[in-house]
Amino acid sequence: MVNTAALRGDAAQIERVVETLRSGQLVLLPTETVYGLLAREDAADKLRAAKQRGDQPFARLVADLGAVQRAGAAIPLPARRLAERYWPGPLTLVLDTPAGTVGFRVPGHDFARQVVARADFPVAATSANRSGEDPAATVDEALQAVGDHVALAIDGGRSELAAPSTVVRVESGGRLEV
Repeated sequence: MVNTAALRGDAAQIERVVETLRSGQLVLLPTETVYGLLAREDAADKLRAAKQRGDQPFARLVADLGAVQRAGAAIPLPARRLAERYWPGPLTLVLDTPAGTVGFRVPGHDFARQVVARADFPVAATSANRSGEDPAATVDEALQAVGDHVALAIDGGRSELAAPSTVVRVESGGRLEV
């Protein structure tokens, strides 16, 4: 059974979300785009099972551009300019790292950003829906889609934008692909 709580945004709730993620379980969180399904990056197999999708990579939620730098990502000037203009917000930048390409996003939702800032581990995220279905704009829609895989859900009301983030691939040489 999923434990669902109304968004309070206090330190205790942030810590509860981080501890749930740290234990390897999945969490539903509101973001400004759609509801997100989060896991420790090393628990991505659980995300795949919930989404019912293969080996597609998941984005990494980060608190700021500094976290992208600490991940070893190449941040060419076009990526830096996009991040400075649109982060926090509904933009995922796919960048080259020593481990391959990784999508990074700084969520515009304050609670989600505080959670990833508090986490001392990489946080993988995806929209809270099964592959090929519409993304969830409410916690009820998210729970209907993936609730059987989730340990904790935070209800923050309807997502502000109710649409996924824009994804931009920025190659090390600066070439952009939306």
